[in-house]
Amino acid sequence: MVSIIMPVYNGARFIAEAIDSVLAQHHTNWELIIVNDGSTDSSEKVILSYNDERLQYYNQENKGVSAARNVGLKAMTGDFFCFLDADDLLPKNSLASRLQVFYADKQTDFVDGRVEVFDTNTGKIKRKYIPEFEGNPFDELISLSGKCFFGITWMLKNKGGDYLFDESLTHGEDLLLFIEYGQNGIYKYTDDLIYKCRTGIDSAMSDLKKLEEGYFTLYDVLSSRHGVSMAFKSKIKSIMFKSYLGRFQPFNAIKVLLR
Repeated sequence: MVSIIMPVYNGARFIAEAIDSVLAQHHTNWELIIVNDGSTDSSEKVILSYNDERLQYYNQENKGVSAARNVGLKAMTGDFFCFLDADDLLPKNSLASRLQVFYADKQTDFVDGRVEVFDTNTGKIKRKYIPEFEGNPFDELISLSGKCFFGITWMLKNKGGDYLFDESLTHGEDLLLFIEYGQNGIYKYTDDLIYKCRTGIDSAMSDLKKLEEGYFTLYDVLSSRHGVSMAFKSKIKSIMFKSYLGRFQPFNAIKVLLR
């Protein structure tokens, strides 16, 4: 059994495509836990139009994506679990190909794979992500190497722990979760495409100032819990510097280097 956790906030435009991508999976032993985080559009109507006993629906007042995912984590019953945002897609072999990696090596704890980022308006692929690392992922995650982290694309073995996102974070909450649980586990990946990420719409990642503050809050949290080095802070500055320059915001780019 694979538990798929999907938070949604005002996702009526794309959520049917996301749900349909789960229904189309070659591996059929799954549960899709959809948590409506206080949507004010017709998201609920779209969700309730589906009639499949594998779908579970929860509704809560708006508390943020981490709180919504935590509802799903507490409700899940699967042997493995993964995540799907309400505007993204799972290719048909997404679950099966990752499970094959788990079956091939019982010591594996986390499985990732190829990711494509596509433009929602044109459908064209804008970039691809291919993992480049296998083993204990902690050092790679803490150094922001990018070799085993694109975003919320891991499938994790459910060991019965209290898997929870830090609800105080608005950005980087997925990275923190993987860092926390990646200290004692083995990461592997499949060469198959396992996740299709939509771009070209408004998202939390498009607000660079909030992204900057989120990264630095993450740095503070990691510093207090793991004594993360200044190299992590330098990498954050580099990422934000390039991001601001890419949006033609040189003043903010310089400011972030001075933090």
